[in-house]
Amino acid sequence: QIDIGGLLPGDKLGVPKSTDLEPLQPRYYVLGLTGHIGSNITTDTHVDFLRHFWQWHRTAPFPQVSGLGAALQIYAESNVSGLVPMNIDTQNARSRIWDGKDYTLNEELSWLKGTHLLQFGGAFRHQHFYHVRDDKVVGGLAEPIYFSEWTSKHLDLSSYRPSTLVSGDEHNWDKLYASVMGLIDHSAQLLTRAADLTPNPPGTPNTANSLVDDYDIHFVDTWRFKPTFTLAYGLDWGYQTPPYETRGLQTVMVDTTNNNQILPFSTWSRNMISSALQGVPYVPTLGFMPVRQAGRKYPYDPDYHNFAPRLSLAWNPKGGANVFRLGYGRYFDRINGVGIVMTPALGIGFGNGVTCTSPNSPNVGLGPT
Repeated sequence: QIDIGGLLPGDKLGVPKSTDLEPLQPRYYVLGLTGHIGSNITTDTHVDFLRHFWQWHRTAPFPQVSGLGAALQIYAESNVSGLVPMNIDTQNARSRIWDGKDYTLNEELSWLKGTHLLQFGGAFRHQHFYHVRDDKVVGGLAEPIYFSEWTSKHLDLSSYRPSTLVSGDEHNWDKLYASVMGLIDHSAQLLTRAADLTPNPPGTPNTANSLVDDYDIHFVDTWRFKPTFTLAYGLDWGYQTPPYETRGLQTVMVDTTNNNQILPFSTWSRNMISSALQGVPYVPTLGFMPVRQAGRKYPYDPDYHNFAPRLSLAWNPKGGANVFRLGYGRYFDRINGVGIVMTPALGIGFGNGVTCTSPNSPNVGLGPT
């Protein structure tokens, strides 16, 4: 976001100055203890804390001159083509906060027993995500914006075009005409709601305050049953809870034609396929219900089936420099904060991009309708 109009204190007209501040505050602290139990057992314990904080700090849109009811975007929502003293396009004027805190306990135990190296381990991770944003990627911010431009959906300016105008220039001419004449094509604003879907005061950003726990346990046996042959096999199990939004700012999809029964995507897709095979349409009326109202803690069911076996072989047939290796493993990974916190914040229910259309009559002089 660049202020070239001298709108902000300390900025000068005609001198471009960035308004963007992007503080980054990574923190990582770890305490480890490694010890022996007898001569064959080694234990390694770690406790750590990770903080990952970052912010996009930009100036929210505001009326550029007195008398305006909101910030004015002229000609185009763009940081290059917008004819305004400080760009307020969604992509470059939006603000965000991400404050994540991870607490982890990890234990590994190794036991050398004859020709076997037995390894047991586990980890527990508690994650706290706090996310604030004043956008839904495109179309507006938490503060209202008037768009003085032309779109084919709202304004018909065809009767005002010069007779000499070539067809290839009609689009740009209409946009410039609306911009110069100060015609408001539409306004846009992100409006948010509380957990019970009651409207928040205008200007309230979209927020998420979520907790996620992650568990992992594993066992591996590395067995050197011949000097030239080693076999390793093991099993890992992991479980990550779905995100728990502390205020209930999550929704679940329901079938409003079936007493608002929860309709998971898997059920919807099965019904869709079944109906298609029978040659009949499947058109339920979909709704989105707050997760607490649906009587749920999580927006989707936990998955307890993440079993991951591992098997590997190492063969050194002649005791030389060549070793043949063969292995198989199945692996599961945690879902990161983007997938379980940031993306759901863009979902249906608690943040809605609202557009108010302006003149839509061929006679522009009639004014807004």
